[in-house]
Amino acid sequence: MINGDGDLPEDDIARDFYGRFVDDPLIEPKIQGRSKRHPERLALYLAEVFRGDDSYVRQRGGLPTLVARHRGWRFTDAQRDRWVLLIGKVLAECGASNVLQQQLFHYFNQTALLAQYE
Repeated sequence: MINGDGDLPEDDIARDFYGRFVDDPLIEPKIQGRSKRHPERLALYLAEVFRGDDSYVRQRGGLPTLVARHRGWRFTDAQRDRWVLLIGKVLAECGASNVLQQQLFHYFNQTALLAQYE
């Protein structure tokens, strides 16, 4: 869990994050066919990461399920870099402190590496 410094709008972050992916020519092919509920599920996961909320674990199975659902994406270097750039923009606009933005950016950068090599 990343220790947040107040209320973060997980739903807004997830919608913005996913919306940027849908419109991006490098990332969109990786998310084709995803459920329309994907932003909602991402928000549940972010609530777990930000605040320790256990809804994602109870409803979706937690991190092992998340990793399994994204296994085989095999991001290229360009896709990884774009993914990190897009999440960086979302985090910069979400209202989090600089410290929390840095923590989250590090976390999501590691996630991008996982999507590249897992």
